Amino acid sequence: MKETDRTDEEEVYRRAIELDPEYALGHFNLACLFARTGQKTESLASLKRAIELDAESREMAKTQPAFDAIREDPEFMKLIEGGEE
Repeated sequence: MKETDRTDEEEVYRRAIELDPEYALGHFNLACLFARTGQKTESLASLKRAIELDAESREMAKTQPAFDAIREDPEFMKLIEGGEE
């Protein structure tokens, strides 16, 4: 992914969240983007917010390939197992 594409994608998700801070899918998509680009801390924070807003985000995260790089991370595992909401 080119840096400009990533930046554009991030801006779209951030704008959606700005318009509706409780838009769980915006937070989820931002978490996916961060995971794909190696930004684990940001990814986990965005995923945590998505789950707080909509528990279905937890189920989606379990199979979302974007999270493959952090799937074994203890924090990620806690989030998808429901241990930290």
